[in-house]
Formats: sequence, structure tokens, C-alpha cells
Amino acid sequence: MVNESERIKRKTEKDSKRTFIEKIVRYIPLYHGYKTKEIRRETDKILRENIYMKLKNALDRLKDVKDRIVEANLQELWPIFERLITRFETISQRVLYSDYGYSGFFSVIKINEPELERMYDFDSSLLDDAVIIGDVVKELYDESYDLNISKIKNMIRRVEDTISQFEEKFSKRDEYMNGFID
Repeated sequence: MVNESERIKRKTEKDSKRTFIEKIVRYIPLYHGYKTKEIRRETDKILRENIYMKLKNALDRLKDVKDRIVEANLQELWPIFERLITRFETISQRVLYSDYGYSGFFSVIKINEPELERMYDFDSSLLDDAVIIGDVVKELYDESYDLNISKIKNMIRRVEDTISQFEEKFSKRDEYMNGFID
């Protein structure tokens, strides 16, 4: 089974080879390397957009749980959900608007193909983590039907733990990017 990040990567590479002009231009010295880098950057951008969508879907489900909690008048859980939702929104936005390895022709900072590939691999692992977050939020969603405060609190801790792990890993992305500077 092909994982989602590999599917995205292949589709982007395939899409980039569609036009006749691009096929010809691939043989022009220097342009091929430039085009390959652009494809990798675009692939990484699409991958991060997919990570964002996974997180957004989990966030929407989390908001549904909060609505259920509010409707049941379980007031002691309201501030916990507010903090968790705010945290979720923050990390989702960080993912969506993070750098994706752009380095223009005249840029002082150059990011080469091996670094772009490593960054793509790193972001691929983040997609896997976003899927895990979605699974844990779904478990919370399913548990919330019982309105058992103790069970819900335990599930919230699990969600918070998976978010913490994701945030910690994502914060290393910047360090990873900064390591590319010569």
C-alpha cells in the first residue's frame, strides 16, 4: 500500500511533466535542476497542506465534542476544551504557514536538492503524526457520547499528549531548516 505522502509526491512529479514545453526545457542545462527543486518545493507545500487538513478535520471533530459537552452542561470541561482548541488552532496555522524551502536564484540562503528531500521526508513523518492525532480525537469523539467526565478527561490527556509530541517534533523543523544554511 502506498502511503499518502508518496502518492502526493508522485502526483506532483507527474503533473510537472505534462506539458511538451517542460519536456523540452528539461534538457536545458541548469533549468532541469531548478525545475526539480521547484517540484520538490511544491510537493512539500502540498504535503503540508494535507497535514493541515488532517489537523483541521480533527479540530472540527474536537469542536463537535465541545458542543456536545456544552449542551450537556458539563461546565468543568469547558475551559479544558477552550485551551485545547486554541492550542490545536495554533499548531495547525504554524503548519500551514511554515517555510517550505524556497530559495530564489539570487537568495543568500541556498537550499539544495538533498536538503529539500530531507525536509520532504521530515514533513512526511508529520503527516503520519497528524493521522495519529486524528485517530485519538476520533476516540475522544466516540467516548464523549457517554458523557462520562472521567473517561473524557482521560481521552483529553491522550489528545494533549499526541499534540505535545507533534508540537515538539514540528518545532524541530525550524532547526532542521536552519541547519541548511551554509
